Amino acid sequence: MEKKGEKEEGGMAGRDLTRRLAHNAGFCSLAYAPAAAKDRILVTCGNDDLVKLHDLEKGRDDEGGVNEVDHFEDSVYAVAVSPDGTRIAAGGEGKVAVLFKVEDGGADYERNATKSTLPIRDLSFSPDGARLAVASDDDEIRVVHVENKDEVVTLRGHEGGVKSVAFDPKGEYLASSGSDRSVRLWLLETGNEFKKLSQVFGKVPATDVENGNPINLCQLAWSPDGEFLAVAGSKDVKILERASLKEVDACAGAHEHEVSIVQFSSNGLYLLSVDVTGLIVVWEFQSRESLQRYKNGSRVLAAKWDPFANTIAAISIKGEYGLIDDVVPDSKPGPNDKRDDEDVNSEIAQEDGFGEIRMQFGDGLEPAGGVQWEGEPMLDARGSFAVARRQPPQPPFQPQVPCLFAR
Repeated sequence: MEKKGEKEEGGMAGRDLTRRLAHNAGFCSLAYAPAAAKDRILVTCGNDDLVKLHDLEKGRDDEGGVNEVDHFEDSVYAVAVSPDGTRIAAGGEGKVAVLFKVEDGGADYERNATKSTLPIRDLSFSPDGARLAVASDDDEIRVVHVENKDEVVTLRGHEGGVKSVAFDPKGEYLASSGSDRSVRLWLLETGNEFKKLSQVFGKVPATDVENGNPINLCQLAWSPDGEFLAVAGSKDVKILERASLKEVDACAGAHEHEVSIVQFSSNGLYLLSVDVTGLIVVWEFQSRESLQRYKNGSRVLAAKWDPFANTIAAISIKGEYGLIDDVVPDSKPGPNDKRDDEDVNSEIAQEDGFGEIRMQFGDGLEPAGGVQWEGEPMLDARGSFAVARRQPPQPPFQPQVPCLFAR
C-alpha cells in the first residue's frame, strides 16, 4: 500500500510518496524517457538481469503497465534512453552494450552496440541521438554510431575504470570521470583529449567498491545550456566552467558525506545531488541555495528529474524505486517550466533557509515528513514568473510495495 505523509513534530506538513519494487536487491539504475517520447515512461534495470519499462500513467497490473525486456543473462547496471525516446541502451556485467527499439510501450532487441573487456558502468546518448558513449571498468570509452555499427571511436587516456560519461549539450565535447580521480574533456570531432583535470575527488570515492560494485559513481552532469559541468565525488558538488574546467562557486554545505549522483533539471534552474548515504539535496542552481533535503534509509543508486512533472525518481540498492512529488515549491518556477533567460534570473524567488524531508521507510520507522519554510518568497514588481507551465499527467496507479529504501 501507499503510505501517506503525516504531521510530524514542529508542524511540518506531510507528503504523499509512491514506491514500488522494481528489481532484486543489488546494483540497479533508472532513466526517464524524455518529454519528446510523449508517454511518461520510467526505465529501470537491475540485479535480476532485466530491463523494465514502467508506464506511469497505468496501474502496475494494467495491460502495458510494466513491460519487461528479458534479454540479458547477467546483472544490468546502466540504462539510457535516446533524446527522441525511440531507443534504449543497456549494459552491465555481461560487458555488452545493447540497443533496443522502443515500440508500443515495450522494447525489442535491435543489436549489440559494442563490447568491453570489463563490466559496463555508464551509458550516454549524444544530444542528437546519433552516438552512444559507453563507460566501463576498463580504461577506455567507446563512442558508437547508433545507425552504423562499424563506426566506433575509442577514447584512451584514463588510468583505470571510467565511472561516468556525459555529452555536452552543444555537441562539442564528451566529459568523463574515472577511478584515476580525473575529469576529462574529449573533442567529439577528433576523438582527442582536449583537457584534463587531475585529483578532482579523493581516492576513496574514486576506488572503493562493495560486492564488486562502486560505492561512489562520481557522476557528471552538464547544465542544459552547456556552460557548466557538475561533478560528484566530494562532499560539495563541484561546478566547472565549460572548456576551461575552471572551478566556480560550488553547491556546498548540505552534505556530510561524498556526493555520488548529480542531475540538472530540464530547464537548468535546479540541481539534485545524492550522497553515498542516500541523502538527496535539491539546489537552486543560480543562487547555490539548498531548497529541499530527503533522508533515506538505504543507499540510492540513481536519481532523475521527471521530464513531465515536479517529481524526482530514485532507486535504492534494495531494488525499490520511489517517486518524490512536489519537489520545487509552488512559489518558484517548476523544473520543466520554459524559461526566458533575460527575465527568469531576476524573477526567481529566493529563500534563506531550507526545509528537510525525512524519507524513512520500513517497519517501525516514521512515515515521510514534510517541509517547513522560513520567510516569504520574494517576487518582482509584476508578481509573477516569466515561465510557461506544462501541465504534467497525473499518475493514477497505487503502489504495491509497503516500504522503500529501508535497510
